[in-house]
Amino acid sequence: MALSLRTFLETGLLGGVALGMLRATVAELLGPPDELGGTSRRHPQPAIWRYGGLELHYATTNQELWLIHGRAERFDRPGRLELDRWILTAELRREDAERALAGAGIQFTLRASGPDPFTLTDELRTAAGVSLLFSSAPDAAESDRLLEVITARRPPPSS
Repeated sequence: MALSLRTFLETGLLGGVALGMLRATVAELLGPPDELGGTSRRHPQPAIWRYGGLELHYATTNQELWLIHGRAERFDRPGRLELDRWILTAELRREDAERALAGAGIQFTLRASGPDPFTLTDELRTAAGVSLLFSSAPDAAESDRLLEVITARRPPPSS
């Protein structure tokens, strides 16, 4: 099964998986994860499921998916599921992502970095609620901001 990041950006669905789904439903759709993480004595059931370079985070209180997260440099990480990255690579510049999203008809908004020199991260957020985060070194030109993270989240329930 291939997980399409373009479809994720367009719809907020990753292989049919949506935020708020229970882990049992996700397991039915994607199968078992490649790796598990995020356990503790208090919460022995893994809160993080890894499929290749993507992480799915579950709330410990109600087992609902609250975060889908991936770092661009890990997109090539081997896993049981194939990842169709579309244009998304660690070398993708923000302006190129804007052109590709617009060309594909995917609506988005831009939240550019403010004047804080230590927070040089721009966010492209699609209408489906998926964010692409671009960052650069403090002394780099704005055009040199590269894709770092793709993420979709909703606040996790209180534990």
